[in-house]
Amino acid sequence: MKKLLVLFITLSSLTACKQSTSSKVDAKTDNSVDRNSFAFSCPADWKVTDDEGSIADGYHYLAVEKKGFDSSGLVTISSFNDIVELDDIININIEELFSNSLFDNFNANPITDSSFNTMTSRSSTFNFSALGVKHEGTIYAFSSEDKTYAIILQGAVEDKASNQEGFEKIENSFSTK
Repeated sequence: MKKLLVLFITLSSLTACKQSTSSKVDAKTDNSVDRNSFAFSCPADWKVTDDEGSIADGYHYLAVEKKGFDSSGLVTISSFNDIVELDDIININIEELFSNSLFDNFNANPITDSSFNTMTSRSSTFNFSALGVKHEGTIYAFSSEDKTYAIILQGAVEDKASNQEGFEKIENSFSTK
């Protein structure tokens, strides 16, 4: 049952299209994001584009994108108020990305031990083409106390240098509660 809930939540988060009315950056600073179970900072040229705190009980989904018509940087954060098997979360995300009809030549590498900021995690890198533009990314999964997090960083290969600052700032400032 728990696996079905994780699958539902992940599918919902990856296919969410609407912008929530609660997707506001906190007033403390123009680049601080603070939610119930996590917080981080991002550069001023990145913004929260989706914030779904009530998809299911104990689940929060948030997307942050680099501003600009030609920008491709995207970070998604899913938090679960439960301990979930890390490799299962990564595999469900890989399956969803693989089945996306807009992506061509999707390829994911094996799951390995890694770290996200200072948290021990599991991760998998992936790549695909969308509308002829090559993209790459990484899916991270880790647990902290009684919560589990899945974080995806992705962007176009041609934008790698311009996305790097945002990816690093988000990762290096990310904290759990």
